[in-house]
Amino acid sequence: MASMYNLFKEPEFRKAIAKWVVALIWLIFLAVVYWAGMSFDKQRELSLGMTNGDKLAEYFNDEFQHFSVVPKLIAENEHVLQFIASPKKDTRDSTNVYLQDIQRASSASDAYLLDSKGVVLASSNFKSDHSYVGNEYSFRHYFVNGRAQGHALEFAVGLRSNLRGFYFSQAITQAEQFTGVAVIKVNVNQFETDEAQLDTGESSHFAILSESNEIYASDVESWRLKNKSEFLEPCLNEKRHRFAI
Repeated sequence: MASMYNLFKEPEFRKAIAKWVVALIWLIFLAVVYWAGMSFDKQRELSLGMTNGDKLAEYFNDEFQHFSVVPKLIAENEHVLQFIASPKKDTRDSTNVYLQDIQRASSASDAYLLDSKGVVLASSNFKSDHSYVGNEYSFRHYFVNGRAQGHALEFAVGLRSNLRGFYFSQAITQAEQFTGVAVIKVNVNQFETDEAQLDTGESSHFAILSESNEIYASDVESWRLKNKSEFLEPCLNEKRHRFAI
């Protein structure tokens, strides 16, 4: 993992990450109690909740930065470059194992490799019954935008798993030619179940929203995959954090 840490520390790469605006994600920290007429204890509780919101935003930002590094590492791996240039069974097996190692080390849900046509050549879940190997995902935004812009971030519900996920991708180029895309998926519930980081207090909740207010993730199960405008009125003490990947 040292190489991943060092890559993230490089100023050039950090600057590049800051320009990732393929998807704008909002972290909204919703305080569901009002300041007016509250007791001192309630005011203190709300103030603490707002502070926790800042910490929560930092947590999500750090996690997204961490995962955005992983497909870049895959795309620059020499073994991967040799395999995607000339896919063969013996190198496919070792590439599958490499992706499995990356998936486990990074805590991603899946890691896989697509060729220039969007067909999965190798995947960390190659042993499972729902292996991605052989599937064609040229229509997915993480492939289309990854090819066009060099990298991408997409929220989607998995076609096979039916699980919500954030997909991070990195284009692979060789001799200035596009040869494929490296992708990792991170299941959304991985964030929602991190109780140590998601302690927002009894009077507050959080949600990750799209620009159109669709709720991608939340500690309130009934909010997920709904539009905030449908059931949540603007809160007096609503605090938003915007971050781009």
